Amino acid sequence: PFLWIMSKHIEQPSFGRVFDCADDVGAALRKFIYLIQCAKCFNMFRVVSGLALHPTKSVIILTSVICNSTSVSIIRRWLRVNIPEWAGMRIDSVGEYLGTHIGPTAGSVCWNKAIGKYLSRTDEIKSLSLPASVTVREYNRRAVSCLSYLMQLYGLPSGTRRIETNAMNKVFSVPTSALDSKCVNFCRSKLGLKPISLENLACAVSTRAPHKTFTDVLALSRVLEENCFPVPPCFC
Repeated sequence: PFLWIMSKHIEQPSFGRVFDCADDVGAALRKFIYLIQCAKCFNMFRVVSGLALHPTKSVIILTSVICNSTSVSIIRRWLRVNIPEWAGMRIDSVGEYLGTHIGPTAGSVCWNKAIGKYLSRTDEIKSLSLPASVTVREYNRRAVSCLSYLMQLYGLPSGTRRIETNAMNKVFSVPTSALDSKCVNFCRSKLGLKPISLENLACAVSTRAPHKTFTDVLALSRVLEENCFPVPPCFC
């Protein structure tokens, strides 16, 4: 029912496009003023279903103007007048959707959360003081796996080798910078300890993705072209 409402009131009048996956909903609108119609759709669905949008968990991503304190202030004032219940919604140039980031500045933050989780897992593994072989197994299973999803979509960020080497020093409980990348490779080849190389994993994942996940690139390209439209300045 919700998608039918959005189709009728947003897509059929050519106000924009709406996409969903489970309870995650994203909409790309041609004009900012169409947010009013979008809010009406959410309110209509709330009345008939009891399910409501949580503005604090949502984000308005600006694509046609620079996101700065001036533009955010203007938009927030406009929201207070036209959609008061959305006045506290986050306004940014990037937002997270289905585990990845979208928006004009997504490239600068897309790895932050995953790298943070990776480093957090290495801290947890270090605190367990496990034997080396078990440490490597836990590192491969719990830490490296935090990065594999994004490896399908993005190249590794700059400084990955340094981040990986620091993580190796942590999980092996040795002084900072005691192990460099050559020492880690020596452990792999001579000691039988085989922590997964992030660069090798990224190469494998990015090779597998087009063969198993993104199999029809031309079809995906057509979908992207069909759902693109010119975006005028914010309040046109």
